[in-house]
Amino acid sequence: MKHRLLRTPIISRINYFFTNQTRFFKLYSEKPKFIFNLFFHILVSVLSIFVLNNAEIKNYIRTIINNEKNLNIKSTNTILNISYSPMFLIGFKIFTIIFSTLIMSMIFLFLIKLFKSRKQYKHVLSVVCASYYFVSIQKIINVVYQILNKENNNRNSSAILTIVDDIFKNYNIFTLTFIIFVIIGLYVVTHIDKIKIITGILLIEIINLIMIVFTSILSFNTEQLISLKKALLSILKIG
Repeated sequence: MKHRLLRTPIISRINYFFTNQTRFFKLYSEKPKFIFNLFFHILVSVLSIFVLNNAEIKNYIRTIINNEKNLNIKSTNTILNISYSPMFLIGFKIFTIIFSTLIMSMIFLFLIKLFKSRKQYKHVLSVVCASYYFVSIQKIINVVYQILNKENNNRNSSAILTIVDDIFKNYNIFTLTFIIFVIIGLYVVTHIDKIKIITGILLIEIINLIMIVFTSILSFNTEQLISLKKALLSILKIG
C-alpha cells in the first residue's frame, strides 16, 4: 500500500521534496510546470491577509501618504479607506507575488544564460515556484504565531532595530532554505557548475540585502531618522 501511494504524482513529489531534491527537480526539468505551485503560494498569502490584517502593506501605504505633503485630510482618508479594503489588499498581494516571481525568475534566467545554459524561462519559473513551499510554510507559522500572541506591528522602535527586523523578515530559516532549493533546482535543471550558481545567487542576494536596508530607511519616521543619525555618528566616533 505504501509503495502504491508513493507512485502517485502528488505523493511522489512531496516525498522527493523532503527526501530527494535532485529527483524532485528532475521532474520539473522534464516537464516544467509552475501554475499549481504559484497558485498555492498565492492562496496561502491571501488567506494570511485575513488573519494578519496585512500590516506590512498598510504600513507601506501610510509611509507613502506621510511623505506626500500635498495631500489634505479628506484625500488622505479617501486613499486609506480604499487601500485598506479587503479587495484592494488581496489584489495588491496577488499582483506583488506574480510580479516579484516573474522578475525574480527573469534575473535567474539572465544568470544561467551568462553560463551558456539552453534552458528556457519556463524551467527557471518552475524551479522558483516549486521552491516557494518553504515561504508558504513560513506564512502559515506566522499566522498561527499572530493568532496566539495577537501582537501589533510596531514601526516606532529604534532605527537600527527596525533595519535588523526587516533583514530577519527577509532572511530567516525559511527564506534561506528557499534560496538553497533554488540553487539545487537550477543546478539540477541546467547542469551548470554548482559553484557558479552559488556565486551568482550570492551576488544577487547581496544586492537584494542592500535594497532591503535602503527600503527600510525610506520607511522611517522623523524620530527613527534621528536615531539612525545618532547611531552612525557613534559608530564613526568609535572607529
